[in-house]
Amino acid sequence: MRKSKIIRNNKSSAKIFSAAALTGIVAFGAPVYSQDNVDLPIDMNISNTVQWSNGSADNPADIAITHPDGITKYYHYENQKTNNDYIDQTQVIHDFEGFGTGWYGFDTIEGNYIRNKGGILDIYNDVDMAGGNEYGNKFSGNFIDNSSENNGSVFRYRDRGGIGTYNAIKVMSGNFIGNHVISGKKDVDGGAIALENVYYDTMHIESLSGSFLGNYAKSETGTARGGAIYVGGNNSVRITASDGNSTVFMGNYTESQGVRDDNAIYVGGEDGYSIGWLGFTTTKNGKIYMYDNVDGNKGYCVTITGDGTGTFGLYNDLRNADVRLENTHLTTLNNDIHTYNFAQLTISKDISMSLDVDLKNKSMDRLVADSY
Repeated sequence: MRKSKIIRNNKSSAKIFSAAALTGIVAFGAPVYSQDNVDLPIDMNISNTVQWSNGSADNPADIAITHPDGITKYYHYENQKTNNDYIDQTQVIHDFEGFGTGWYGFDTIEGNYIRNKGGILDIYNDVDMAGGNEYGNKFSGNFIDNSSENNGSVFRYRDRGGIGTYNAIKVMSGNFIGNHVISGKKDVDGGAIALENVYYDTMHIESLSGSFLGNYAKSETGTARGGAIYVGGNNSVRITASDGNSTVFMGNYTESQGVRDDNAIYVGGEDGYSIGWLGFTTTKNGKIYMYDNVDGNKGYCVTITGDGTGTFGLYNDLRNADVRLENTHLTTLNNDIHTYNFAQLTISKDISMSLDVDLKNKSMDRLVADSY
């Protein structure tokens, strides 16, 4: 049996306990905006083109989002049509296939993508690529209620071999709400984004920000991984928040043969693939709030870092992860005493923590790892 240890930040007790915390359990969460009498976890109306209001379980077109208290709320949306709208299409909208020459990248792709059923951005690298680094500069917009029978209803990356090209999308941002993949016959990965396992031509999202709400992956006969995002072997995703903005993961889930799990991100890598990598970076007072769990092959790396001004809110588990904390503020304040278990935990540079404390019952949030 492995021995578990407990790590607490002892540099400054003021960084762990506030005056309010010492009187009992303190609740902390993402900012809530009110629009049309609807409480939303983030401002889903950034672009002023999609309006949200109260929805109903009786309307199958409304988006269901399960909140941290376990209550499922329904949201109705109306789109103000623009020239950049892609609605109710049944084939891949932006299709990049190598077939001997590579996909060569793109400058900017943006718009409103709503209820499309064939995929939005699909990049497929051929085995005979010419080589060289391939980049997409920016991919952003409102991604609402898109679906697919394949992995990644918003963005799918795959390859057939290649010669070692570093592929990247520099900036991906927007509202990813209610996107999903459903299969009755096979495993599925990534309700919104799927970077599939690759050997040589890797894909990296260098900055991913925005709201990920109510996305899901469902397999009726197999396994689903990553309700919002799947990061396959040799690939990486860096989730970011900057300039006082928030990136929120809430209500995302997988369902495998009827078993539901509040899993937002899965980091894979098996059968000869190197394990994928996941990063969270906050700068300039940015905030990342993680209400869903992250899972993956044991030993995958999660790096939580920043410039010292941002906050990472951890309100669920990072399962099987080797976690590295550096130069950030970690908060687990959510009115719930919890033990956060990691495969490995490394703390470097300056960090501070805010933890739930229950003095009456002599308990508090804990960070526990198999090794350090």
